[in-house]
Amino acid sequence: MSRLMAARVAGVAAQASIWARVRPLAAMAGAHVSQAFAVVARAQGLVDSAGNPAINKTFTDPDLMLVRGAVLNACDALDGLADGIVDNIPACTPALVDPQLAALQCSGAKTATCLAANQITALQTAMAGPKNSQGQSLYTSWPWDGGISGQSGATFNQGWRSWWLGSFASATNNATKLTLAGGALPLVFIAPPAIIPTTAVVPYMLNFSLDADTPKIYQRSGIYTQSPAQFMFAESTSLSVFRDRGGKMIMYHGGSDTSFSVKDTIDYWQALDSTNAGKAADFNRLFVVPGMNHCSGGPATDQFDTLTPLVDWVEKGVAPDSIVATASNPGYFGVASRTRPLCPYPKQSRYKGSGDINLASNFTCQ
Repeated sequence: MSRLMAARVAGVAAQASIWARVRPLAAMAGAHVSQAFAVVARAQGLVDSAGNPAINKTFTDPDLMLVRGAVLNACDALDGLADGIVDNIPACTPALVDPQLAALQCSGAKTATCLAANQITALQTAMAGPKNSQGQSLYTSWPWDGGISGQSGATFNQGWRSWWLGSFASATNNATKLTLAGGALPLVFIAPPAIIPTTAVVPYMLNFSLDADTPKIYQRSGIYTQSPAQFMFAESTSLSVFRDRGGKMIMYHGGSDTSFSVKDTIDYWQALDSTNAGKAADFNRLFVVPGMNHCSGGPATDQFDTLTPLVDWVEKGVAPDSIVATASNPGYFGVASRTRPLCPYPKQSRYKGSGDINLASNFTCQ
């Protein structure tokens, strides 16, 4: 019997790159993000080939490297080692990052070495997550993490910006939060659904009302006897049947995933832990990957095997206390190779204090 088949027979859930438990809300958050950056595009007179605000032109790749630098200045050393990776993501708060962003604000005209005030405001607004006019949070915020950008040689990382901004070189808006979420939000994620032409996707997202349109995710309409929230939210923490049959689950999520916020996955895991009297780790472990974008990529140790530890957990009773990961592009860190341990939440990787910082063996999970 193959190892994969053995895992299936044991009732093991395959690892998940993201726990998309509230997919409609992440799409709605895409409208909020797009609207935040559209403010910058309008102010700077940036338009795409269709006459829409050119969101992809609001930040150059070097601009995002400035933002990465601000995040690293604020938070890289919080884990005890300045190495281009923010292991202590929860401690990297706006209170620490905002002063570093303020230090980047241009005193006059925009140049390559500074950010315009409205660029900084747009970033802060987007990262804070969507809220309605009453100040109610509609989806979680996004963590400040080093994967916002990265440069390896002359090549800039595109993983973070591909979802929120899109390629700077494009003549059209090509951010995934516009093209993918903008198509799915009216057709799948609200009731009653609406079919809109491709040319109307960008205007739809930029005019989506957090007050008037977000409630449609929860409503039923006519023949649509279930709301999108009812049949698409995967937020149940009732996994006792899976747990009691010996099932084990490994989840992983990138700290700089701009498709779904890692904070959403962490919130789910904490709720699962509460449901299980603080013992969720007995059958479910979440591995946050600092710096990693959506599923992979970014200035991160983003290549790792989760199937082997998953099978060992079931067949040998060996719970994964760490998973060794390799940087697929160590050039982001100016080195030839880098490995690090990924740690089960809420543990984080910590340098032991001596030895090569590019070897996982010199780190521990704490």
